[in-house]
Amino acid sequence: MIDRLNYFSPYQNKKSGHEDHLTRAFLVVLKYSPLAQSVFFDLVREYQNDNNLDYLLPSYSSIPEKIGLETQVSKIEPLGDIIHSIVFTNEPSDESINNVCFSDRSAIYDAIIYCPPDRILIVENKPSSKNIWKEQLNVSKKSIPEEEIHNITLPDKGIMIYWKDLIKRFAMLLKRSACQGTESQLIEDFLDFVEHIHPKLSPYERLSLCKDDPYLLKKRCHAILESIAPEKIEESSGTKFIVLDNGTAKLILLKPKLDDNNNWSIYLSLWPGDTVSQARKFYNKVDKKSFLDLQNRNWSIKPNMHFAFMNSNLVHTTSNLDVEDYFNFWHANRKLIKQESSDTSGNFESLWQDLLKHNIITNDDIKNLEDNFDNTKRKNVNICPGFKLQHKWTKDDASKLDDEDEFVNTVKQKIEEAMQTWKQFL
Repeated sequence: MIDRLNYFSPYQNKKSGHEDHLTRAFLVVLKYSPLAQSVFFDLVREYQNDNNLDYLLPSYSSIPEKIGLETQVSKIEPLGDIIHSIVFTNEPSDESINNVCFSDRSAIYDAIIYCPPDRILIVENKPSSKNIWKEQLNVSKKSIPEEEIHNITLPDKGIMIYWKDLIKRFAMLLKRSACQGTESQLIEDFLDFVEHIHPKLSPYERLSLCKDDPYLLKKRCHAILESIAPEKIEESSGTKFIVLDNGTAKLILLKPKLDDNNNWSIYLSLWPGDTVSQARKFYNKVDKKSFLDLQNRNWSIKPNMHFAFMNSNLVHTTSNLDVEDYFNFWHANRKLIKQESSDTSGNFESLWQDLLKHNIITNDDIKNLEDNFDNTKRKNVNICPGFKLQHKWTKDDASKLDDEDEFVNTVKQKIEEAMQTWKQFL
């Protein structure tokens, strides 16, 4: 039968949230990532040191051969001189993990990790510490030939590893770019798996747990967006956002920003009217009063005037108009929202001058526009008079809402509050 830790041989008949999937995913990462193995060994050794346990696990760099991995097996082979019993869980347990011993139980081990030359780690995975019971940490006598038991040392104190600590260490590998290529992608996929299937194990399940770390705050924002619209998430350059089809606004972004004093806030951003077709829909459907009134609901609204060629936004311009005057101009001149062709001389001078006259662009924008259109072979320009909407939560406000399990719903409500002014829905 094919090895269960073969990357291409996952469980077929177990629900995605079953703990065996989590165990297998972790072991697959260990199998293919030496850095992940090193992280795991560090956590085991740190627990042993912190709790003054005997038989300290050797450092990862001192292991002379490749480690071995098995899952869902009942026999321990080959044997080692010392067997350590380890439980993975979410938080400290009321159940004692001391007095580990050989027992008469029949055992199917979640994982066995063979560490040459003489160590074996028996791993029990309990995502909830409430499900730990002491007998599971004992080693079955049936797993080992009877005549060998007296030759094996089994420390009577178990080792407890918290998933959150492991995930934090894996996240740090990515943050520091300590691994590259396939190894990096595998660890990132594992973190995404945990975030989706076992969110309670995540160290960033709450903003307050992210310890002001920008990477973890970003991951928490990603998780919030995925909770709101799980089927509409896309990723680019390490940033996830909600992508909406055929509407007035296409992208929704939630991200942390740090100020000069390293204080962070969370920003929700939308860009209605970002293309010609989106802008036409926006000005045809928007309720002006409700839209502008968003500014009284702690939304920042700014003109997002830009000029594009095909799918590339080439020039973003400034405007001397306030938001309402900018809105009024484009609402009254919707016929100008289009793809404009160059004049007979191959440039767009008359267009620039007309927009300049109405304060849609400034003199400072002209050269940039000429360099990207008039002085090129481009024969048309897409006129995109959109907006950028942004709502901000301070660290204290966002953390409080998230600790009260209200932040996800609050973010969703703010998205809907904005989008309903132009009659678009998630």
